[in-house]
Amino acid sequence: MLLDVAGFLVQVVLFFFLSRQFAQLAHTSMSNNAIAKSGVILFCFALVLLSPIAAILKRHSTRRRNPEFDTQLLEVPSELKRFALAGYLISQFLFWLAGFNLLIEWAQQRFGEDRVPSFFMPLFFGVPLLALLNTAIFLFYFRTPKRPPLLNFLASPLAESLGDLCLFLNMVLFQMFWGYLMIDLTHDFSNIFTRIFMFAFTAFVIYFPPRLFYLAEHVSQGRVWLLMLLANSPILLRIVFAR
Repeated sequence: MLLDVAGFLVQVVLFFFLSRQFAQLAHTSMSNNAIAKSGVILFCFALVLLSPIAAILKRHSTRRRNPEFDTQLLEVPSELKRFALAGYLISQFLFWLAGFNLLIEWAQQRFGEDRVPSFFMPLFFGVPLLALLNTAIFLFYFRTPKRPPLLNFLASPLAESLGDLCLFLNMVLFQMFWGYLMIDLTHDFSNIFTRIFMFAFTAFVIYFPPRLFYLAEHVSQGRVWLLMLLANSPILLRIVFAR
């Protein structure tokens, strides 16, 4: 509930401010501004690193707080599990690729294109491997632990609180990027059905990945889905009524 309330406040109070600030940062980075490009690179890497860190921090502590967690996972439909896994994997792949491409551009700009190769082959194999590794950590979070954690700290409430902090920050960053895409969406597509399709697809790749850790515990509760809809109503209303 706190995640959805935070998402709603981000969209209502900070939707235009954060999204336009990110849009300005992204457009400045395209003009080969090294500082702006560095900011976008850090942004992309934060999107792919915060959720695996949270998964490691929350895996044992979540089960200590909620002993019924593994039983609740059995209630999640298999179709939804496959849907969630595909969305998470695509999200990881896209943002790892974007982050490394921008990093190479930044290095070529700073040190010269003749000194920095394109790294085509390392990216060709490395980015999918990193996306698969993060997805494996994501799946690992939902597997029942068979032994105590290596560090007692990982089973403490503080570990889960730090994991929640990572997920909240991850959600805010994803919402910023989603808002940036939705601002352009109303200009790029005039057909309302195309807008809604793009809204659904980007939600699949951008909104759900940071939301999955909490959704697993409450997937059977109708009010959770209603809160998710209300949390994203500012974006949805803008898509439907913007001209």
